[in-house]
Amino acid sequence: MAKHAANQMDQVDEIQINFAAFRCPAPAPGLLVTFLWEFHPKTETRFYYANGEFHWVEPFEGLKTVDFVGEIGAQQVCYIPHPETRTMPKSLGAKKVSVHGCFPPQAMNLARTLLEWGLYDEEPFTYKGVEINSHDMMHELLLRSPRTKETPLWAYGLVVEVFGRKDGKDLKIKLWNKHPPMAEWGGKAAYYKNIAIPLSIGAQMIVRGDVDVRGVVPPETAIDPRIFFDELELRGITIGEEVEWIE
Repeated sequence: MAKHAANQMDQVDEIQINFAAFRCPAPAPGLLVTFLWEFHPKTETRFYYANGEFHWVEPFEGLKTVDFVGEIGAQQVCYIPHPETRTMPKSLGAKKVSVHGCFPPQAMNLARTLLEWGLYDEEPFTYKGVEINSHDMMHELLLRSPRTKETPLWAYGLVVEVFGRKDGKDLKIKLWNKHPPMAEWGGKAAYYKNIAIPLSIGAQMIVRGDVDVRGVVPPETAIDPRIFFDELELRGITIGEEVEWIE
């Protein structure tokens, strides 16, 4: 999406990526690890890029409200660690790159509570003869709790805003995804399809010869956005676009 916008510009000034991952905190052990890591106070890669430097931020910094189309609606998002902040300054020449994201409100409340009560602490202590720390004990408790496997809405929202210049004029290009509602798209699958389908398309594009880049590169370097969007639409995911010239 960012690449599609950048292709329409002479100069890319800023890329803002905003996501809403509406899934429960612990549908699988690995996804719980990801959820906890994103809000861990010591996560080193939670930063944004600006003025030629990476700027590290605390959990829940950079709060703003983003309107995600469909069932998700307007949600508060904050800085989240993600690779685009590292790749897009080079791949798209962006002067500033940030990634904001959120999970369902009850999951965000859980992450905030864990932080406020110091449960990310990794100082070891002994409990019933076993050495452990608060973080690891919390992880095991959350993994065992039935409530961390539940959420009322399964969905995925993505809003990408790219600011730049074309023919000497400032412009903003906004793109967003849309998929069928949970009731029509298989319940929990309404989240997982947004993860699996793009990966599958990328693999098929490589097999078909639609990708001529070799090596380990970010997707915005290798994937043709128009082919990718067409393939998404065939599978129920559409990409909306709005171009705004800034006076």
